[in-house]
Amino acid sequence: MFNVNKVELIGNLGRDPEIRTSQSGKRFATLSIATTERWQSNGQPVERTDWHRITVLSQGLVKVLEAHGRKGQLVRVSGKLQHSRYEKDGQTRYATDVVVGNTGEFAILSAKRADAMPAAADDAQPEQPGEMAPAPSANWKGDDVPF
Repeated sequence: MFNVNKVELIGNLGRDPEIRTSQSGKRFATLSIATTERWQSNGQPVERTDWHRITVLSQGLVKVLEAHGRKGQLVRVSGKLQHSRYEKDGQTRYATDVVVGNTGEFAILSAKRADAMPAAADDAQPEQPGEMAPAPSANWKGDDVPF
């Protein structure tokens, strides 16, 4: 049997990447990407933007994002889906991240464009990415968990 956990997104950075350091000293980046669909319904234009939480663990890509990643850029991300559960204000919450490790890919496809983001991009997110630490990948040791 063959299983695959891979996702590829092309969208715009919703904010500058946030670079953080785990307790073990490994750096990682968290960011959000907006993907927007546009279509016609009853002759009227319709638009829907989805927000995706991205966690970059590859040290080389973290350096690239720190130096060159900027809000509004068109980017391509390839990684794996990772689900996590956490507590906030006494309630259990769930999150899904695209995790870009050493086998993932990240490419900046365009320079920053002011018109690349939906008008209310910062307000459209149900929760701010980075409020919770990313779920640890399967090959992380307990002291590598970034929270």
